[in-house]
Amino acid sequence: MCQNVQDDALVVNVDRGAVEQILLNLATNARDAIGENGTIVVEVSEAAPADPPTPSGEGTEPHGFACVSFRDDGAGMDPTMLSRIFEPFFTTKDPGAGTGLGMPMIHGLMQAQGGTVEVESTRGVGTTVRLYFPIVGDIPNEDALLEEPIENVGGDETILIVEDEPAVQRSAIRVLERRGYSVLCARNGQEALQLVIERAGDIDLVITDVVMPRMRGGQLARALAERGAEIPILFSSGYVASEIAEIGDLLDAGAGFLKKPWSVNELLAAVRRVLDRRARHSA
Repeated sequence: MCQNVQDDALVVNVDRGAVEQILLNLATNARDAIGENGTIVVEVSEAAPADPPTPSGEGTEPHGFACVSFRDDGAGMDPTMLSRIFEPFFTTKDPGAGTGLGMPMIHGLMQAQGGTVEVESTRGVGTTVRLYFPIVGDIPNEDALLEEPIENVGGDETILIVEDEPAVQRSAIRVLERRGYSVLCARNGQEALQLVIERAGDIDLVITDVVMPRMRGGQLARALAERGAEIPILFSSGYVASEIAEIGDLLDAGAGFLKKPWSVNELLAAVRRVLDRRARHSA
């Protein structure tokens, strides 16, 4: 159920792809929390966070905050769980059901929008997540909306995403397709290897997680090299030391690296950087 408890429209200036990614992750978490029976309520209102974010510079004091809240009546969390909700790799889900990167990514994306996020939860009662977006004084004109950071420049290449976490995979697909890229996806290295064999020459970049079932990211990159597939690789990981050591030789050889949890601009910048480096070497 979704309702607007605010009479007037609230104007915010945010990255649409980032907001879609945030909402998708929250909806997925709420769905998992309620199971087969339960209620999810989404509300939009004007409200102030308990701890307002620090303005990024002069003249950036917000005209209040637009609050989007997700409330579910699912399992909820105890105080110990709640205190760790933004820690990378901490998850309340069963083993294998989540990576613990969703909420840290949401936290980072909200900071990038100049906003903040609050979470309230009670075990056995449910969870409420509130997103606070700074309200702007005036609706930006069309020219201002077109002036996006250079990181948001896209392309028309074909990218293969190899990711076993569905929420992260969906987010990456939406971000990249909005910037004009064609996207293929695989859940593990073996699926990715088969896709490359079937579509030799069609794939311009492989973005792969490092730790996956059946075939890890480093194993995939080496298998592609053994088959003569000269496709640039962009590894994505939570930057655990053992994972970096595992692919150290591949990074030294020119593979790219993107730290999780990534923001929309970080993903787009990393993709463009690796693709442009390949184009320069091919010239």
